[in-house]
Amino acid sequence: MFKRINVFLIKKFIKNWENTSDPTVRASYGYFEGYASIIGNFVLFLCKLLCGLWINSISVIADAFHSLSDVLTSIAVVIGFKISKKPQDKQHPYGYGRAEYIASFVVSFLLIIAGIEILKGSINKIMNPEPVAYNHIALIVILLTALVKEWYYHLAKFLGIQINSNALIADAWHHRSDALSSLLIAAALYGTKLGFTNLDGIFGIIVSLMIMYTGYEIIKDCSTDLIGRGPTDAFIERLEKEVLTVDGAENLHQVEVHRYGPKTYVNLHVEVQPNLTALESHQIADRVMKKINKKFGISALVHIDVVTDSH
Repeated sequence: MFKRINVFLIKKFIKNWENTSDPTVRASYGYFEGYASIIGNFVLFLCKLLCGLWINSISVIADAFHSLSDVLTSIAVVIGFKISKKPQDKQHPYGYGRAEYIASFVVSFLLIIAGIEILKGSINKIMNPEPVAYNHIALIVILLTALVKEWYYHLAKFLGIQINSNALIADAWHHRSDALSSLLIAAALYGTKLGFTNLDGIFGIIVSLMIMYTGYEIIKDCSTDLIGRGPTDAFIERLEKEVLTVDGAENLHQVEVHRYGPKTYVNLHVEVQPNLTALESHQIADRVMKKINKKFGISALVHIDVVTDSH
């Protein structure tokens, strides 16, 4: 059901949606997810905040700010896509793709700070308990927000897969964490009806820890990308399989992968027979580069080595 809705939406709102290799189209995917998330999460934030204040529930208020944190993350996604599509220049020969990582890095600190504040409020709620006014309407609102956030998860993940964007897929998991936290809050609200008054503060702590953990995961992921994430074994195997289909390419080694947001660059050494001329070796390198670009949609720089006893 979610997939059919998502396909309908991208066909409706994204021009030339099938041409995901076009930087403008790719950016449109990011803008669509980002703006949809900003609008939706801000509405959810207001609904949860009003419900939390209405029934005096710290866990519901905490969940509201969890949704607000998604707004901040989505703003970073939009900013990242806007900057990353800027063309290369003299100072930035590989473009601005890593601006997306920096924006997410800043937001992650905001998430952790928000989580700490919610944690302090939740502990105070346990130490100085106040009654929570259970209300069926508030419970229904929380359950509906969980359903909406689950749809946002599927939307962001679907769009991320379409354009191979880790930023959108990470944002998808942010939506999923909010959906799960909303379910926990619904359980806490119902628990207060049964007389378990401390559940509100306890589940507020759980939500705050989820927020801080999300911030930590974003920091860890962005740090790896900024420093330089190495290629996976699966990628190396796929690359080797494709390169060795090129006539004259005997082997490959020293594969280096550099990612700059949506753009990926590969440097590799391809081995050829020593009796080939410089022109023939260059032609093999050219065919390998075209093969990699066609198969993986990435730029490649190929260095030619000759096959020796050591290789």
